[in-house]
Amino acid sequence: MSLLSLLLLALGLAADSFAASVARGSRAYRPGIAHASIAAAVFAGAQILMPLVGWQIGVEFQPTVERVDHWIAFAILSALGLRMIYEGIVFDPAAPDARTPAFTLSALLLAAIATSIDSLVAGFGFGVLNVSVLAALAIIGATTFVLSFAGIYVGRHFGRWAGRYVEFAGGLALIGIGGKILVDHTL
Repeated sequence: MSLLSLLLLALGLAADSFAASVARGSRAYRPGIAHASIAAAVFAGAQILMPLVGWQIGVEFQPTVERVDHWIAFAILSALGLRMIYEGIVFDPAAPDARTPAFTLSALLLAAIATSIDSLVAGFGFGVLNVSVLAALAIIGATTFVLSFAGIYVGRHFGRWAGRYVEFAGGLALIGIGGKILVDHTL
């Protein structure tokens, strides 16, 4: 997987965390650097841990799925992308946990785990596609940290409408990466 593909994958995976950060920023009263840093660290940590677990699972199954790995990657990334597009269409920044304080550790951990499930599945793809795992985790973690940090401030100012478009764009990026993997393998 090329560096550009890894960056696009990271952007697609971080879109959920960005959208959750936008929602948190829109609900908090004047979130500051400390709030943004803590939220970004929690989201980035989950986005690093989940693909690592998925990768370990993928490595175990690599010999059995080697002939169809490109189809598996395409199916996984397309399913994740379609889910994100759907979530972008039905996005409601007040809905996820409107009664829960935005920056409690439990609220952040719950949101981080929920937004990183797709990273677990993407990590499975690392095992069947022989991706440089350390590079992928570093790019995914850094991208998620930066986007989540920025998402707090975006939410503070534009939270009511930004989250919808981020989810939609992230979904399109994941589908595009899946298509590229399929095309590259068949050519």
